[in-house]
Amino acid sequence: MKYLKTIVASILSVILCIVPFLTFEKEQAQGQREVITLWNVDCFEGGVGSRTDFLAKAAKKFSKKENVIFLVTSHTVESAERMLGEGELPDLISYGPSLVGIVPAIETKIWAYGKYILYSLQDNFDDVKNVVLSKNNDTLPELAAKFMSISGTIELSLSAYVHFTSGKYDYLLGTQRDFFRLTSSNRTFFYRECNEFTDMIEYISLCNEEHSTVCRRYIEFLCSDETQKEVKKIGLYNADFTGFDDTHIPVRLTLPTGCGREGIEELRKRADTEDEKLLKNALKVVDS
Repeated sequence: MKYLKTIVASILSVILCIVPFLTFEKEQAQGQREVITLWNVDCFEGGVGSRTDFLAKAAKKFSKKENVIFLVTSHTVESAERMLGEGELPDLISYGPSLVGIVPAIETKIWAYGKYILYSLQDNFDDVKNVVLSKNNDTLPELAAKFMSISGTIELSLSAYVHFTSGKYDYLLGTQRDFFRLTSSNRTFFYRECNEFTDMIEYISLCNEEHSTVCRRYIEFLCSDETQKEVKKIGLYNADFTGFDDTHIPVRLTLPTGCGREGIEELRKRADTEDEKLLKNALKVVDS
């Protein structure tokens, strides 16, 4: 009898251990959420703040309506290219033209733009000379300059800004980033936007069919009016070209569909030799 009691007690003890575990497993399965990986790759200068933070905040807001968790990470162009080459695949990726043709995009939408902007510390745009063109990654400031009928010396972004503000150059063909640099320096400045051309395009692409339904809903949410009106907070232009100063002036031309790094370099060469009309024929008219 003593042995029987011991055996029964042992069995009860095992059952008591298993039942909570099974209950936990059941509760966990019922509350299980899809985990979505989202990469952000800054391929051109932003305005102010972080595109990664913006995407993460949008994901957090979206997640309140969906049973999903987002893992949002930042990558450089080089790290994203390396990881994609090694077969690492996110569910979603936000990126610029530098990675077009490298990202295995199933579906793509544009959620933001940057613009070229001509700056001066004097209110005089009648005779624009002594210009520095600000270059960042694979951007084409020389093409924007051609469409604005100006020319100048190309320098990397920060160097161009420093040399402009120190007086080496009278004009800076920069981006939205320089607007915030100049504003934070408390300088008086004047500017004219380039509304003829931009290659600063922020794409969002679906890369993995496994979570495609919820990913497509996130893309829709990112491109919705609710989220698009917030894009100005990071100093970019939304997909409708409404800017950080609430102006709405669409750019006319942009890179042709599928134009990646090789296409960009080809356009750079053509900018040196071809006239404006031929270059315009090589570009895409922005959907209005």
